[in-house]
Amino acid sequence: VKGEMTFANKGVSYCTTCDAPFFKDKHVIVAGGGNSAAEAVIDLVPWASKITVVHRSQWRADAILLRKLEDIPNLTIHLETQILEVLGDTSMNGLMVNNKSSNETFTIDAQGLFIEIGTIPNVSLIKDLVALNERDEVIVNDMQETSCEGLYAAGDVTNQPFKQIIIATAEGAKAALAMNQYLNK
Repeated sequence: VKGEMTFANKGVSYCTTCDAPFFKDKHVIVAGGGNSAAEAVIDLVPWASKITVVHRSQWRADAILLRKLEDIPNLTIHLETQILEVLGDTSMNGLMVNNKSSNETFTIDAQGLFIEIGTIPNVSLIKDLVALNERDEVIVNDMQETSCEGLYAAGDVTNQPFKQIIIATAEGAKAALAMNQYLNK
């Protein structure tokens, strides 16, 4: 999206958990329509004065999360709406969007944008070797072991909750230590 990289760390963020406090009493936009986006909205409630969701299609988030969003009074939702450009001068100050249903193009003034479009785990190399859950995440135990003996997995490709870089890094270290222990048996 035009302007996204220009305003990265100048209003555009990829980590609600990390950056929400920087947007205290500000209007923020969450881009996305899956579980990551719904959870980001919930995480932003104590911080943001207003939250707007922009998603290019319909919600894909779990029903339980969508029910939680119904009780948020300062939430506006724009579905079937495509982000065209991140606007700003020295920092982000809004978005230009297009509602695909009405073909209306308009701007949304805001001080922050949280990109929460989620990811799809790439398990193509190992999908026939290991057990996967309903989201195609590799199922691991607390030592990062998969269902295939001697094969370990870590990070966002696994069924572990909290998809954060620091957690994925720690899981990688744990997997390496467990692998070393396995190889030295």
